[in-house]
Amino acid sequence: MDKASTGGFDTEKQRAIERMREMNSRSKYRQSAKAEHTAQKNSPKTGTDFNFLSNLGIPFLDNFSADSDLFLILGLALILMSENSDRLLLLALLYILL
Repeated sequence: MDKASTGGFDTEKQRAIERMREMNSRSKYRQSAKAEHTAQKNSPKTGTDFNFLSNLGIPFLDNFSADSDLFLILGLALILMSENSDRLLLLALLYILL
């Protein structure tokens, strides 16, 4: 091998090492950004207040809390009512709410 081919090999090797380091730093950056995003997503939300139902003055609404499943089941029941679905299914959903 002559020096020209060895020099070309060394420069290509150096470029490959630089690309590897660059990709490694990008990967670490993405992992840290992903961890921050996950931490923000799992942190408790403080700005939402679902107690507006108790302020309406309707007695049975005081029992409803900030449970998101409650609103999901109520929404499902409303959709099923509008579609004229089976009454037994609607009664089952109302039973779940109790």
